[in-house]
Amino acid sequence: HLFDTTPDYLAQLDGAVIQRIRITAPLASAVAVLRDPTERLVSAIAMTACALGTLQNQCLQTGKIWQRIPRSADATPPTDWTFQYGLYARHLERWRRGGFHVRVFFSEDLKRYPLDTVNAILAIAGLCPLNHIDVSVTKPVAQERCKFALCGAPARIDIEAQARQHCEQLHNLYAP
Repeated sequence: HLFDTTPDYLAQLDGAVIQRIRITAPLASAVAVLRDPTERLVSAIAMTACALGTLQNQCLQTGKIWQRIPRSADATPPTDWTFQYGLYARHLERWRRGGFHVRVFFSEDLKRYPLDTVNAILAIAGLCPLNHIDVSVTKPVAQERCKFALCGAPARIDIEAQARQHCEQLHNLYAP
């Protein structure tokens, strides 16, 4: 059984690799826990600012990232991973074409019903259910322990405010 904690496999593997996984492990199940794509985008920007931001680079100048969002729904989305990971329909379709029926769960359910959601995922994998899970950790360590305090909570507040200003553009970007 393989469990991964990042969206990398869903977003980055191409069709040929997905088909090789299906051939190599024909009984494998695919499960994706999806987060609201705008929340995921804000979190990714904040985590990058926290991990790589400095006073010299102004926490990676997160304000500039919003300039790359397309102005209309039919425009081409930015090609960097920050935006691409949230294009779930595109990624799920690639996995479907590779022979997988991807079972989808939502992060909101994982937050609201953590034990039930985790046990449903474990059941798909054919593993025994848990009786208890620790829900005290809610954010990645990389988002909690920033090199520079200014690139942590203050930068995230700014990032969230900027996301609200671009709400319609983000909706267009991530609409199915």
